[in-house]
Amino acid sequence: MTTDFGIRIRGLEKRYGDVRAVDHVDLAVPSGAFLVLLGPSGCGKTTILRMLAGLEEPSGGEIHFGDQLVASGDTGMTVAPGQRDAGLVFQSYALWPHMSVYENVAWPLKVKGWSTERRNARVREVLDLLSIGNLIERYPGEISGGQQQRVAIARTIAPGPKILLFDEPLSNLDAKLRAEMRTELMRVHRLTGATSVYVTHDQVEAMTMASHVAVMAQGRVEQFGAPDELLNAPATRFVATFIGTPPANVIPVEVVQGRYCYKQIDLGVADQRNGVGPSWLMYRADALLLRPEPGSRCLPVEFAEATPVAGRHIVTVWDSEMRLNIVTTEAPRANLGDRLFLEFPAVPTMVYHDRAEVEAQASMA
Repeated sequence: MTTDFGIRIRGLEKRYGDVRAVDHVDLAVPSGAFLVLLGPSGCGKTTILRMLAGLEEPSGGEIHFGDQLVASGDTGMTVAPGQRDAGLVFQSYALWPHMSVYENVAWPLKVKGWSTERRNARVREVLDLLSIGNLIERYPGEISGGQQQRVAIARTIAPGPKILLFDEPLSNLDAKLRAEMRTELMRVHRLTGATSVYVTHDQVEAMTMASHVAVMAQGRVEQFGAPDELLNAPATRFVATFIGTPPANVIPVEVVQGRYCYKQIDLGVADQRNGVGPSWLMYRADALLLRPEPGSRCLPVEFAEATPVAGRHIVTVWDSEMRLNIVTTEAPRANLGDRLFLEFPAVPTMVYHDRAEVEAQASMA
């Protein structure tokens, strides 16, 4: 029986003593998709990648590549890394310094028993694909970091694996080269047709490369979907403040006489369908306005900085210890610490309620 999924993860867990690095993760990735595991350091994304590669064994749950079960934490069953038809590109390139570019790329093919003629043809094919055919006789120490990364990618895709795994492969490159390599990786992904999983903490990489994104925090998936879905409808406060350039602003509010209030500012009619527990209002950066003088729904703030981006400005202000972002057509004429007034729209973009509070109320209903 065939399946439409290249990778399926069910109830995946990884525990180190009492610490749950990965906490009951479920994901179904279509064949040929480009999945990005996105999140801050320590969220569990690299641990998931290592379990996919077979470098770590799950404590619970299952991993399927297509119809094949490759790991089960419940039964202890695991398929060896070399038998998973998967290739892993490391963050550190991991090239053998005593081998030429040709030898680095040809080595996994030799291990698999490919003939010399077939190896030669495949090595030249993948090196040309990555525009480094002229480096075939050089050694890693004789080429740049970007070229080394291309060699590492060539070595990974040479055997034609069905699954490609990338562990923050661009983090050691400068900004310009990172942008070039993002395009290169997307081209390689399309040409190979492999199901790819890419780990990063960089949301720009995620939003530009992915067909699917899993945003992670504290070992769990906060939201899984297409990049546009995450930007347009962030499911949680964490996703709202992690995704976007700049990310959205999330304001904690109280409900007073059926109205949302923040520091005595009336922010509109409260949605009390989820009770009167803690709530947060989300405002996109382009929905907020900066005023030189106070007015209705205005919060006094301190100017921090203004950054020009594509003909507009991202203005950062502080309200006590809370950092807020506003997108404007013109930067305010202000110095660090100057007082400005932040005006909220009549209706927030989204409302978030305390999940524990909502679940507790639901259980008592």
